[in-house]
Amino acid sequence: MSDIITARNIIFGFGFLIALFFAFLFTYLMSKECIAWFLVWGCVTGVLGLGILVISFGQDKLKKWEAEIPQAHTKGQINALKAFNYGFMILAAIYFLLMLWFRTAINMAIKCVSMASNALNEMPIMVFIPILQITAFVLFLVPWVYYCLFIASEGNSVPIYGPVTYAGVTGEAMVGRRWVVESNNNIGAKLWFMFFVLLWTMNFIANCGSLVISYSVAKWYFTKPAERAEAIGNTTVYGSYKTVFRFHLGTVAFGSLLIALCQTARSVAMYLQ
Repeated sequence: MSDIITARNIIFGFGFLIALFFAFLFTYLMSKECIAWFLVWGCVTGVLGLGILVISFGQDKLKKWEAEIPQAHTKGQINALKAFNYGFMILAAIYFLLMLWFRTAINMAIKCVSMASNALNEMPIMVFIPILQITAFVLFLVPWVYYCLFIASEGNSVPIYGPVTYAGVTGEAMVGRRWVVESNNNIGAKLWFMFFVLLWTMNFIANCGSLVISYSVAKWYFTKPAERAEAIGNTTVYGSYKTVFRFHLGTVAFGSLLIALCQTARSVAMYLQ
């Protein structure tokens, strides 16, 4: 907590306000299909360009190594560099072919992103869905932390005795107390269960918001453009919440359960490691 208080300006300044500003800016830019096309294809071709630069650097380094007099690098090092260059050439060629093969799918994805950005412009209240999720998670953390502390503190306070000398007389007296955890209460298993509950609830809250956003954007997409001005707005998001809470909470809970089980298994493996 002291670290958070010390770094509060950075956390809430950069981590929230500036991040939110750039999120809005990025969403606005991606709503323009030409800009979205430039950004996406710039990234895709940029990766290829970076690979070509690596190959060029490797080939230049190889020529210098082969021209060394006296030879400073062994034959094995030169062959390893050759293998690295040729391997990177093959990867770059495969990447280029895949880029050509998926060009239609990439262009379709760009159009979908542009449409989703326009949907956010017409339903701006969706911006507050993450804030609502954070609020729900914080409210859940209050009883969760209380129960974890309650479980972790199961035990008894026992006195500590030690030798004490007073007026030249040495005897046994209580010099302090220590907390002894109840070994037969399976505290470790209980805390693992609480950790699983945390993961399941986190995923449930996050996936509820994702489903509301997906449902709202889907309604926006399948509404005729001429009818969107009247049919689509912030009320669409309210209606999506009603639909999700009435018909799809079981789906969200089951999907979140599967994710939480996988995350718990990974956490146990990391703990053992």
